[in-house]
Amino acid sequence: MNDLNEKRMQVLGAPIDDWAMEEVVKWCESAIQQRKQQVIVTLNAHSHWCAFHDARMMQVIKRADLVVPEYGMYWAAKQTGKPLSHFVLGIELMKELLQMASQKNFKIFLLGSRQAVLEALFIELNQRYPNLKMHGHNGYFKKDEEASILLEINVQKPDMLFVAMGTPRQEVWIAEHSDDLQVPIAIGVGGSFDVLARMRKDTPSWARGHGFEWLYRTIQDPGTYLKRYLTVNSWLVFQVLKEILRR
Repeated sequence: MNDLNEKRMQVLGAPIDDWAMEEVVKWCESAIQQRKQQVIVTLNAHSHWCAFHDARMMQVIKRADLVVPEYGMYWAAKQTGKPLSHFVLGIELMKELLQMASQKNFKIFLLGSRQAVLEALFIELNQRYPNLKMHGHNGYFKKDEEASILLEINVQKPDMLFVAMGTPRQEVWIAEHSDDLQVPIAIGVGGSFDVLARMRKDTPSWARGHGFEWLYRTIQDPGTYLKRYLTVNSWLVFQVLKEILRR
């Protein structure tokens, strides 16, 4: 497996691994083959903002085995004199990993979202990846049900665990239970279940990978996203300006 330290950088106080998509996928495949437990965090403006305001989330990021930047952190790195060669969109990474799982006969476990979304997701993934082996459970469970959830996951012996509970809950949940999970790859995927289940529209090509995902989501659902992105994006720009002035 690649040496993480060779491409690990510090951007606005957070570690980032400057890897291309194909490197991340190959790294995941190697971890699965070795049955080596690894935690992946996708770092964007929102998750970085959460880490700034929640020490648990910052510890999760710092302890993660792989931290892949989405566009917001790619932009921030460039502005602060630490340009990255790559950025990896979380939902695109999930798609690539699902494709790999289907081709390599790996098994996945989907944890999170509402039951209706999960059921729709199973239907969509069955159609898109006919060979994909998968199990899942919705994200609406109580604290005293976690032991049974962990048992259910481990009994199925998945190669990859995708958790869609929103940031920072999903990342913190994975970190808190990493010692109990017998899964090589664990990653938080936010709202990807809803998009892949066709319960929410995917980001169009004009926005995807150009830094306008937030704008598209805000237009689609201002009640959910307007306040978040005004807060988070303003905060990120402010952090970048502070770092520029400091340097």
